[in-house]
Amino acid sequence: MLAAGAASLLLAQLSAGPGTGVDTSGLWLLGLLGALLCVLAWVVPWDALPAGSSLATPVAALGLLLLVDRLGDLTTNPGAAAAYPVYLLLVLTWVGLSQPRRTALAFSLCVGSVAAYVLTRHAGPALEVWSLAVILPTGVILGETAAWLAARGQALDRRELRRAGDLQRLTEFLAGLAAEDDLDAAAVLVAREATALFGCPGASVELSSAEGKRAAAEHGRLEGPATSVPLVGGRREVGRVELFLGRQHDDTAADGYLEGLARLFAIQVGTTVAQLHTINELGRAARRDALTGTGNRRHATELLGTLRPGDALLVVDLDRFKSVNDTWGHRAGDEVLHHLGTYLQACVRSSDDVARLGGDEFVVVARAAGRDVTGTAERLLRGWRQGGHRTTVSIGVALHRPDGAAEDTFDRADAALYEAKSQGRDRVALADG
Repeated sequence: MLAAGAASLLLAQLSAGPGTGVDTSGLWLLGLLGALLCVLAWVVPWDALPAGSSLATPVAALGLLLLVDRLGDLTTNPGAAAAYPVYLLLVLTWVGLSQPRRTALAFSLCVGSVAAYVLTRHAGPALEVWSLAVILPTGVILGETAAWLAARGQALDRRELRRAGDLQRLTEFLAGLAAEDDLDAAAVLVAREATALFGCPGASVELSSAEGKRAAAEHGRLEGPATSVPLVGGRREVGRVELFLGRQHDDTAADGYLEGLARLFAIQVGTTVAQLHTINELGRAARRDALTGTGNRRHATELLGTLRPGDALLVVDLDRFKSVNDTWGHRAGDEVLHHLGTYLQACVRSSDDVARLGGDEFVVVARAAGRDVTGTAERLLRGWRQGGHRTTVSIGVALHRPDGAAEDTFDRADAALYEAKSQGRDRVALADG
């Protein structure tokens, strides 16, 4: 439009003179109007408007062409032979740049009609009407080529935005995965993310820890062809993801992007899972008693903080342990402690836990044991007695109250232990309440 205004002013100057019938002042005003419309076209937020609204710009350009013709006959000026074709080509090229493909082809009918009207309205134009047979196809080729290039550029932009979004999503996912300390929950997260990231109908995941523990999870529909992606952390495989392929990133598969994304996913997720294993192992080591294999005092304190109403706390203590050390030596005493730790862990349920509180004293948390905990404690006592060890044990038991504090439950279990000791040892005592 700016070029159109400049062309109008140039033709006005070339056509000015006595008897030409050209309104020079009107053309100057029209040129300024064209410049103003050009500024408006620059600042209008076309992306926020409905699709096709930018077609108003070439329509306004054709309107300016008609207004120029009304202000004077410029077609007889020799400069019109160059100005009018350039003007029409610019209009069709702009349509191609701003509109979908094939719009320039359709709009060429409007351009041709307006141009034919202007050229046939005056006698002896410098640009013959038949020249439109060359100008319009050329303009359509330019416009459609511009439309193809614009569509290709937009597709590339969308692809790059999607790739950047994939990397951002993967980064955020890894941050969330690194904060997950449960292997089963981590497997669920990986399955869900793999389905979303690769745009497949479903995925299945299997993770393994250094101790041999395995966790599996599935997400979506497990059907159709599958691609296996190994998850490698450090020097070993920590898991595997099966991607059940459906639709994919259609404009990224050809250049190997999906394969690269899968490798990056495998390396990053595998490394994160391996780090989780290391962190968990360090955490377990920090809470494990090296002699007995049970939890240590720190773990015992943590267990007290997890007590819920209905849980039972058992305090287990070796009877006359000092005499074992004095009679057979400290190595024999260590063997007894080790045997007791191993025995307690072997006899409790998987939901229960054992920790060494200190010296020869252990705590056992029996989840949701209720009043049946007395029978459990008696069974532990009999099993240890029948094992033929160097000394017996005494057990104090307390149920965690709904409104009680963990420290209160421990004090009651400890008091029950001392009651068992005072009654002759090698027995179970249950705290009141």
